[in-house]
Amino acid sequence: MTHTMHPTGLSLSGGGAKGMVQLGILQYFDEHKVQFDVVSGTSIGSIIGAFYCAGIRPYHIYEFFLETSLFDYKLIGFNKAGLINSQRLAPVLEEALPVKTFEELQRPLRAVACDLKSGKPHIFREGPLVLPLLASSAFPGVFSPVPYQDMLLSDGGILNNFPANIIRGECRHLTGIHLKPINRIESDEAFSNMLDVMIRAYELLISAGARRNAKLCDLMLSPQELAGARTFNVKNEELESLYELGYQFACRYFEKSPEELEELKKLSCPKNHSTP
Repeated sequence: MTHTMHPTGLSLSGGGAKGMVQLGILQYFDEHKVQFDVVSGTSIGSIIGAFYCAGIRPYHIYEFFLETSLFDYKLIGFNKAGLINSQRLAPVLEEALPVKTFEELQRPLRAVACDLKSGKPHIFREGPLVLPLLASSAFPGVFSPVPYQDMLLSDGGILNNFPANIIRGECRHLTGIHLKPINRIESDEAFSNMLDVMIRAYELLISAGARRNAKLCDLMLSPQELAGARTFNVKNEELESLYELGYQFACRYFEKSPEELEELKKLSCPKNHSTP
């Protein structure tokens, strides 16, 4: 398949509520007039990527998450394979997104899901937008799998939680924001329930693939402070802290490496940036 070679690309990993860190970093980029021409995302990264590619500014995406609880008890479907009925989340995204299809996005998006039947990844590039986002974000045991054609789709992170490889051939400069650094966890309290244990095991299983894809990035951003953060936070004060963590991380990083920011700004200038 022949792809347009874009000046800049952005890859967003999965990570549940830790996606607010991505938005904090993207807010910093937005303030410094850095734009990305093509985006790949898994799980929460695909949802954030869809809003971003639709032309919504990072802070307004962040406001959407503050105003909308994806763990509202009204959305729970106990008769499904997961705790929360994924497809009942569709109206929430449909109302918030200004477009209905991939083709209507201002920038191209690649959303990664996993087909539980074949055991293979499925990459969405075209067609209706919301269902692929639900599929890409259907974390096993938390959100129910999503039927699509002859597939049964679940969280893209099962096979590719950091899909930098998907767009490496589509951009000259690739920035990655990865939300699952693997550090030692000292406190036993971090494993206080079954979900905590399951998420930790999941993160360990997918870490090798993420490390491989990280090597494909020209700029790799992965705040180590995230190692102890929970994947499923629902309180707004926790979301606010994660957003601020991402923003401050970007401030510190580019204060130490201003040349990397300048390179991105040059690539984002109108003569280089793709027209929406």
